[in-house]
Amino acid sequence: MKRYITRPGIRVGIVGIGGLGHMGLKFARAMGAHVTAISNSKHKENESKEFGAHDFVLVNDIKNHKQSLDVILTTSFNDNLDGDYINALRKGGVYCLIGLPVYDVRINNLNLVFNQISVVGSIVGGSYDMNEMLEFAATHNIRPKTELLKISEVNTAIDRLSKGDCKYRFVLKSDF
Repeated sequence: MKRYITRPGIRVGIVGIGGLGHMGLKFARAMGAHVTAISNSKHKENESKEFGAHDFVLVNDIKNHKQSLDVILTTSFNDNLDGDYINALRKGGVYCLIGLPVYDVRINNLNLVFNQISVVGSIVGGSYDMNEMLEFAATHNIRPKTELLKISEVNTAIDRLSKGDCKYRFVLKSDF
């Protein structure tokens, strides 16, 4: 995010408001961006705004937001709408894949060339980046939303994760 949120007011879209996406909303807002949450779930609108989003867009409506964003960070890869996301980027925009999608990215080459769009990927930074991120989070009081479970409930946690029944992060604690 530090590479792409380069000035106050930059318009950033975060796709996927889950374990990683809700943190993206918080960080982007603290970095001075105008933040748009993009989700399949209408019921995440209020929480997205609590996490820092200025705007909320349903995934299926992103096609109606042409050239409205400077950066899109995709943390969810189950909708295969790369072309619609690219169209939502302004000239010179950045489409950043956080993690690995389960499908090949499909993008119209004309949009890339004529609008000078960059497609980039990011996974995990080194220890310097990690320390910088933790310091920024501490300074801005950025914390994940978690649900505490006992370590003996790990199978329940895995089952709930597979069903999408986790509100944002599980933390396992010792039963002792």
